[in-house]
Amino acid sequence: MLVAARKAAARASKAITLIESKAEAIPGDVGRFHVVTIGRALHWMDRDRIAVLWERLVASDGTILVCSSNSATDGRNPWLDEYNKARRFWSESSAGERYHRQLGAVLQGTQFHVTDAITIETSRQISVSDLARRVLTFSSSSPAVLGNKVEPMLRDVQQRLLPLSCEGSVTEVVVSTAQVAKR
Repeated sequence: MLVAARKAAARASKAITLIESKAEAIPGDVGRFHVVTIGRALHWMDRDRIAVLWERLVASDGTILVCSSNSATDGRNPWLDEYNKARRFWSESSAGERYHRQLGAVLQGTQFHVTDAITIETSRQISVSDLARRVLTFSSSSPAVLGNKVEPMLRDVQQRLLPLSCEGSVTEVVVSTAQVAKR
């Protein structure tokens, strides 16, 4: 993500500072930011510390963007139910509470509130092999969790999805959302 952001900034001739860190580990003297983004991580943050953290990191006129991308669940991805069955079969129970979709509830007790949601839909072809490998990007089915089950999991997911594919690929409709929060 940082490499992509640097390239985008260079193409736009914009000077930006990017910091790779857990939010809780960012030094206190780093300053305040006009935009703070969170992607696939809000559910791992300590809810009791969020208000203090955001007060410290977000400029008074700043914005928090909680971003996510998911396969559309409305039937436009006919392979998704089988994919999710495979994910559940190979995944351990997740330790993180999944509250990123209830950002308003997370913001209770803070100075921030949801002001907008930006949604973009895209459609693309993805190979069954790449879709199977995506299972490894979830914390509950990462290589560290799966250990020596990685290869059997990859084979299983591919075998489940191949009958739903056209020459080893499926069309995926992706819904990407940025929830916007401001003071």
